[in-house]
Amino acid sequence: MILGVGVDLVAVARMERLDAKWGGRLAKRVLAASEIAALPRSAAARARRLALAFAAKEAFAKAMGTGFAHPVTLGQVAVERDEAGAPRFAFGPELAKLLRRRKVARTHLSLSDDGGQAVAVAVLEDAG
Repeated sequence: MILGVGVDLVAVARMERLDAKWGGRLAKRVLAASEIAALPRSAAARARRLALAFAAKEAFAKAMGTGFAHPVTLGQVAVERDEAGAPRFAFGPELAKLLRRRKVARTHLSLSDDGGQAVAVAVLEDAG
């Protein structure tokens, strides 16, 4: 059974402006350590990655129905890629504990970007 669905849209240009203004501080605020390590060097690719990651985290927070409230925080949610390159969520220990308490057995993530926009859809499922 579906427990939650969230969608978010982020302008890539907005992330590019914020990244130029704040430098590495934006990445440290928005991304988990594993995501920071994988950031591209070019400004355009970096902004795209930041926009997709932020959209994914917003979509997840909406699917949870909590917004960003402890332990649903930017640092507790990471976007990774599986062996085939498909996006997936990874969670910090505090958030993983909450997901178990809420009986969230599976999470799904879809990402896309075009026309200067990044969009993410997050779906939470129970074991049923």
